[in-house]
Amino acid sequence: MIRSRLLFGFGVTVCFWLSGCADLNKPGNKVSLYTLEYEVAAAKDLKPLPVVLRVERFSASPLYRTESMVYREKPFKKESYSFYQWRAKPEDLVSYFFMRDLQQSGLFKAVLPAASALPATHLVLGNVEEFLEADQAPAWQAVLSVTIVLRAQKEPDIIKSILIQKTYTAIETCKFNNPQAVAEAMSRAMALVSQIMIRDVHQALAAGS
Repeated sequence: MIRSRLLFGFGVTVCFWLSGCADLNKPGNKVSLYTLEYEVAAAKDLKPLPVVLRVERFSASPLYRTESMVYREKPFKKESYSFYQWRAKPEDLVSYFFMRDLQQSGLFKAVLPAASALPATHLVLGNVEEFLEADQAPAWQAVLSVTIVLRAQKEPDIIKSILIQKTYTAIETCKFNNPQAVAEAMSRAMALVSQIMIRDVHQALAAGS
């Protein structure tokens, strides 16, 4: 009887210990959320244009339609973190920050969000091709690739209405191998891509005016 009680007590202790360890891997752990942060670079050498842009909500390639941070450790294999996430999906982050940067550039009469009912002279559409952490040795990298289309609203010929269709890619090295550093590197990538896209949009519109 005493031996049975000892075995029972040992079994309960082991089960309790195992369940405690299992809790560390349960989804109840705190989720860390990240976003982009960067300053808009001024383009003082460009003149403002009398155009009204509307930035439509961007789309994204299937692998990146998620708030979870996507990472690649080896070719042909991509994974995502459970506890490290973006505050919004990549297509929403990229379209929002690009719209913000267009607005703050001061180069256009107005820059409208997708939901605006006001008329626009031109539309900006886009797709996020890549938005991931590449686990290269010795340092991780943030990879951003975006395709945008600039289209004239009043041009009836669909071919002539497309002023730009171009893909922009930036790869930034992370200072540390952790999600916080990935967010910082992705912010630098977005700042670079946005700056180049704004100049290209301005150049295309200036050429057509």
